[in-house]
Amino acid sequence: MEYILNKLPVKTTNNFKVNDLKIDLEIPEITGMKKYSISNNDSLDINQDITEDKLVSKIGLEFSKYLSVDITIPKNIRINDSVILEYEFSNDDVLIDKINFNYEENSSCNFIIIYKSVDNNKHFHHLLSRINSNINSKGSITYINLLNDISDNFIAIENDSLISSTISNNITSTHNGGAIWCHGGTITMTSGLITGNTAQAGGAIMMTGYRENSITFIFSGGTISNNTATNGNGGGIMLLKYTDYLAPVLSMSGTATITGNSSSGYGGGICSTNSI
Repeated sequence: MEYILNKLPVKTTNNFKVNDLKIDLEIPEITGMKKYSISNNDSLDINQDITEDKLVSKIGLEFSKYLSVDITIPKNIRINDSVILEYEFSNDDVLIDKINFNYEENSSCNFIIIYKSVDNNKHFHHLLSRINSNINSKGSITYINLLNDISDNFIAIENDSLISSTISNNITSTHNGGAIWCHGGTITMTSGLITGNTAQAGGAIMMTGYRENSITFIFSGGTISNNTATNGNGGGIMLLKYTDYLAPVLSMSGTATITGNSSSGYGGGICSTNSI
């Protein structure tokens, strides 16, 4: 069946490579995962279940059955160690998952989500990740794709700001993306604040495309301010295109504001290695 992915309402001279992308794809039926593990979750409220309901992804795919995972970081709970959620794929495993990260007031937690093939069979994975953040909550979510080259993998990321959403004062001293580092999918920011974060490059946000995994940031509201790149470029946002990989795309409109960011290299606010 033919699908058209990334039908964004705003086109730029650069993002034609990833808009209206036609693919032939057979979507298999979801099966139960054989193995998954989670660490450092004693303070979290985690529920997961198979849901038979329509799941619509912003990249343009629809599913009638999926694994729903709700992760709540309770009010006033601050977890220092990263929570690691790892799924292992073997045989003909299929996973269509929707993960809701619910940050309650004054909570913080960093997550690492890993999807990994443990054999050479073809697997199918689609993730819709939704972040609901509340006042004075903060955290980072890193998605790691370790599926083999013949597998199909799709990631769509959404952000719902409930009450003056804030991602602030995160520091990664040896890596990039102080608040958010994304290697594929779509980030949507309509309100809220990303401030006071620090990284080597991409003080607030680092975006890198990867082979056939495009990354798009739809920024229509909110503020990215006072973030710092200490040893590189892009104090606010860094868009990095690797050779032969898809270029990251920034679509900025409305009341979106980038102000007061700084870097030791190029682009105090935004640095891009490709045209935007």
